[in-house]
Amino acid sequence: MEIGYNFDHEIEYNCKDRRKPFRIIRGVVVSYKQGVKAHPFMIPKGFTSDGCSIPKGVRFLLGCPHTPEYVPASIIHDYLLENPEIVRYDRKTASLIFFHALLKEGVCPAQAVIMYLAVDLWQRVKNLWTEKWV
Repeated sequence: MEIGYNFDHEIEYNCKDRRKPFRIIRGVVVSYKQGVKAHPFMIPKGFTSDGCSIPKGVRFLLGCPHTPEYVPASIIHDYLLENPEIVRYDRKTASLIFFHALLKEGVCPAQAVIMYLAVDLWQRVKNLWTEKWV
């Protein structure tokens, strides 16, 4: 899978909003490619995100949830969670997009794998209650 986007100067941090401090200040086009077909979508201006949701117990392993390399992938993933129709309700695709965005941002591949597995497992468990994903 290939992924393309440019978040340069598009994210604002609001330290007064502890729940969702990251906000998109201009729309960001994200495109992921599966096989030969590209699938673009836009994260609109005003979308907010909590960043990377890393439980306190594993922060010693993965670091701060607001680590700059995690933010774009986290925003993309949060947007997909709120709009699952973009990936045709396919949890695995949403998790793979998150993984490839982490790699694009320069996150260590081993760390990206751990984060990908954690995100995918959490969405699988959460799906038992919400039944949003295939």
